[in-house]
Amino acid sequence: MDTVDPYAPPTSAAPGSSVASGFARATQVMLGLSMALHVYAIVNSWAGWQYYSDPVRSADPDLDPTTTSLALVAGGVHLVVIFATFVVFGRWIVLAKRECQRLGASQLEFSPGWSVGWYFVPIANLWKPYQAMAEAFRASRSWAGPRNGWKRLRVPVIVPLWWAAWITSSIVDQVSTRLTLRASTAEEWARASVSDVVAGLVSLVLGAVAIVLIAQLTDLQARRRAALEDGSIEIEPSTPSGRRRLET
Repeated sequence: MDTVDPYAPPTSAAPGSSVASGFARATQVMLGLSMALHVYAIVNSWAGWQYYSDPVRSADPDLDPTTTSLALVAGGVHLVVIFATFVVFGRWIVLAKRECQRLGASQLEFSPGWSVGWYFVPIANLWKPYQAMAEAFRASRSWAGPRNGWKRLRVPVIVPLWWAAWITSSIVDQVSTRLTLRASTAEEWARASVSDVVAGLVSLVLGAVAIVLIAQLTDLQARRRAALEDGSIEIEPSTPSGRRRLET
């Protein structure tokens, strides 16, 4: 049976019409929905801060706006949406990395699977996912000639900006969670509510930056696909040894 060369330039698909671009749109929709729920959580946490800052109202637990049925339901829905967003985002990363291979890049350090897997490895998840994303951007930009020509390209500023937002959000979420779990007095609950507001605001920034990140990588890959199809750029043909390395 013939082996399909995953490094060969696309020949039939329309520019940008990849599975990765479809998942990109789905991920952006999920991020937008998550951001909308973050806005509700911010408003609710701010109301909680006002409640616990008032010694008269905080004496009556039935008035706590953060424990109403609507708040609890919204919180549960938010957790489900966040989990679903992570799943879709991870799938998009895998498909985008495969697209890098289809568009001619070779000698990628991070496989599609490990580009997501490093998020779950303690300590290494502080920098490995960033390196994998940066690699995807470099491999998707306009380059020609040798199939490792992408390695000399610079990373767009959106990538370190996204990673800084990711790390900041992770730290702030941890602080907010710890303050909430330890809270027992009105003052401590007020402090926890403020931390929830800050965490929500940082999450909004992360969501907005992630949407831009996805759009930029999708656009880079669409442009590269179109350039390969119309012959604007040319890359070296793959070798049998390259195919064997990929198959292993």
